[in-house]
Amino acid sequence: MRVRGDEQIDLVSRLAGRNARPVWHVASDGRLRALNAAADAMEPARVARLARAIAAEGVNGALKVEEGVEALGPDARGDHLMVFGEEVSLVERALAEARRLWRLSPRQCDVLREVIEGCGPREIGQRLRIKWDTARKHVQALLNKSGCSTRAEMLGKLLKMG
Repeated sequence: MRVRGDEQIDLVSRLAGRNARPVWHVASDGRLRALNAAADAMEPARVARLARAIAAEGVNGALKVEEGVEALGPDARGDHLMVFGEEVSLVERALAEARRLWRLSPRQCDVLREVIEGCGPREIGQRLRIKWDTARKHVQALLNKSGCSTRAEMLGKLLKMG
């Protein structure tokens, strides 16, 4: 069965939460809204570039800037959905979900990424150019926000999120 216009946008919107590909809602006034964790996980610079292209040349301009993107719509309100071709990695999806659910700061997200890679506080401090004690406090804050008592338990929760 093929669907078009409003039906297609509605169908993709409902499936967006289960989709590993980033899905964005583009309002008729050009505002972007992420519809799933994969969209939340996209690089901020890439999202800004997309928003500038939409503002300058509309959805078709954004399609020229970004390769492998489909635009669905417009619907009756003039809104579109943009579906990106590539999947976002499991780690990025889990980080985006953790950022949303645990209300993490950008620095805590950086520290969490290092924890996922298996780094201890000293190595996190070196990589992020912060004191190791500060890195240790960030890890403790992550454990508190996640409701976990160990790093392994926290990583297990993250895997389930992705």
